[in-house]
Amino acid sequence: MTDLKDVGEHAARTVAVVLTYNSADQVAACLDSLERSDLVDLAVTLVDNASTDGTTELLRESYGQYALTIAKRNQGFGAGCNLGIATARAAGAEYALLVNPDAVLAPDAARRLVEFMDAHPEAGAVGARTHAMTPMACGSPRLLYAGSVRGLLPLRQVVAGIERADTKDHIAPIEVDYVWGHGMLLRLSALAEVGGFDEDFFMYYEDLDLCRRIKAAGHGVWCEPSALMWHDALDGSRAIDSEFWRWRFKAHSMAHFHRKHYGALAGRGLSACTGIIEALQLAKQGRLRALGHQVLANVAHAFGMGVHRTQVTNSYCLGPEESASSPH
Repeated sequence: MTDLKDVGEHAARTVAVVLTYNSADQVAACLDSLERSDLVDLAVTLVDNASTDGTTELLRESYGQYALTIAKRNQGFGAGCNLGIATARAAGAEYALLVNPDAVLAPDAARRLVEFMDAHPEAGAVGARTHAMTPMACGSPRLLYAGSVRGLLPLRQVVAGIERADTKDHIAPIEVDYVWGHGMLLRLSALAEVGGFDEDFFMYYEDLDLCRRIKAAGHGVWCEPSALMWHDALDGSRAIDSEFWRWRFKAHSMAHFHRKHYGALAGRGLSACTGIIEALQLAKQGRLRALGHQVLANVAHAFGMGVHRTQVTNSYCLGPEESASSPH
């Protein structure tokens, strides 16, 4: 592991950015997996989004060897990642590897991602094949991500094999539309062209927006299936018992994404269509609680009811602020 503070001749080419918020019970496994990485010139920088559960103290006491930035207040996932990316850029890195605190990487994952980027100088972003922490009932690994492509609507993604046993049919790198923010390697020179994460997304879809801008600038977005990681996605918006506040943020980000890329009028139509399709899918799955939350969240947003950030202890990117990251 390279010392990030050494910004001279031996500065790290790759800096892993780990953003935490109330992640004291998760981040150790993530950082331990980075410590086991066989990528020689890998450094780690930590960003904490104003945690209240002792995460900051844990990072200082147990991981003091890593650079640590503490945000004054929680401004969301994209803003927190931008702080870490700025640190990586200032250290002279070529790549930034974003890793969620509830994710674990195989020892060769970071190296395989970097090797892919070195071999594909036109690529701006690449993601790793991702399994859920919880396997299938039969014991087979549960696939979460092996490349995401756009469906008929911009935010309707197609991920072949998601939530099913990983058959490992695809082993060669594939060009995709989206790489997910839980584990993405970014070329900093490409990022400098398009800017970092749009901080008007507090959470959800900021990674899709970034990938869209990277592709629009002429850089490839890829998945490298030989790089493997695991992600604990049980608290996401796809979860059966997902809390109402997650759907509120999702509705907020959906509207911002569509308006940003398609304009106000078309954006409203796309958000409505996406919401209806998602509601029908939830109803078909029998997820009535999630359906109710989704409908209420979209109705609230349609009537101009802003998102209020709630103190939630099991999320890495929610905080106690009263207003959303951008008005809607």
